Amino acid sequence: MSAEMIWKCLSDDLANGLAQHTITAKYYFNNTEENILDSLSKVNKLRDSSKSTGQDKVVLKSGMNKIKSSDYMNLCFRVKCWFEGLVLIWLAENDEVSANYLRNAYDRDKQDGFQCSSEHVLYSNSVVDVFTQLNQCFDVIRKLECPDKQVEGQFFHRFSLTVEKVLLAYADRVLADFSTYKTDQRVACILVNNTQQLRVQLEKVYENMARESLESNTRDRLSALQGRLNEVVDKLAIQLTDQFEPGVRLHARECGKLLQKVS
Repeated sequence: MSAEMIWKCLSDDLANGLAQHTITAKYYFNNTEENILDSLSKVNKLRDSSKSTGQDKVVLKSGMNKIKSSDYMNLCFRVKCWFEGLVLIWLAENDEVSANYLRNAYDRDKQDGFQCSSEHVLYSNSVVDVFTQLNQCFDVIRKLECPDKQVEGQFFHRFSLTVEKVLLAYADRVLADFSTYKTDQRVACILVNNTQQLRVQLEKVYENMARESLESNTRDRLSALQGRLNEVVDKLAIQLTDQFEPGVRLHARECGKLLQKVS
């Protein structure tokens, strides 16, 4: 019997069970307490008298379920495969959703002049917004409570692809805009801090995914992503310090002259 047919029979059995529940509820609602107690007493006597023969169980099996319970258990494994595919499709579609969220968050942050998200931090709102969306995505996977660790590992691996695309896209935007802002020390420092904060937040996501239990290819991907973000931070720092080089050289020469006079 196909999974589709078993699913239909399961739906019919559930419908019958709910219908009987409705009838019972209406019966209790429409009868007095004395009648209910009397009916319950009769039901209990009937159940006790049939225990030795098992007739009540036979009636329940033949009258209620169309499919054996073992077939329903097999259906669980088939249905799990259906949902696995649907979750992977949703994760793939979420790539574009996350990319749009990133673009909007970055553009909004740019229009606001890359202000710090609070007085206690040195990075701006776009980093917070990006990871809020990514963490919501991760929470969806976590709340699925997938009992199959192999399947859950596939979900995490697909999610790691989304994280990689989003964070590298953010880093590319910062690299493209940095030359415009490097003369503005405040904004330039915030952009460097933003990129460093990507690494910090990525590490937190990594820990929440239980890094030791992740598949090796997922761990390797996230570790490589950390390295690539670190390279971006280095590039930004070099660009930022380049503008200070002439002044540093000038002051170094002045210090040298003063030291010569002292000696």
